[in-house]
Amino acid sequence: MGKNLKNIIAAAFLGATSLVGCYTHPEYKFGGKIGDEIVIYEENRSADIRLGFHTYLTVIKPDGRKINYIDSSSVSDLKLERVTISKEGNFLSYESEDVIGKPVVEEAQKQFDDYLQKIKEAKIKEGLDNLK
Repeated sequence: MGKNLKNIIAAAFLGATSLVGCYTHPEYKFGGKIGDEIVIYEENRSADIRLGFHTYLTVIKPDGRKINYIDSSSVSDLKLERVTISKEGNFLSYESEDVIGKPVVEEAQKQFDDYLQKIKEAKIKEGLDNLK
């Protein structure tokens, strides 16, 4: 094997492992349609280590509503601290720590967990379909 080919393989391996390492939960990395909804899962690390990770699941409903499920804990535990809903210029935000927001975030947590399961199912189906 030529030296250049070895270098290319090594670079590809390092690039692939660094990309996988960027996500705490790479099994959920997703951007696409599930049914009639657009679903995007992202994780962001803060430059400030004290702020840790932020996990965002964005769902755009067929009626135009945009729902953001947000885990802003420092450990990316997939437990929501906030949910935001926007449509036609109206923006609502609910926090798990306040009286009004708590029941909304609890219901949003159930939806969030369902979306994570749907993402895994969609990715498995895609992989199996690609084998055919």
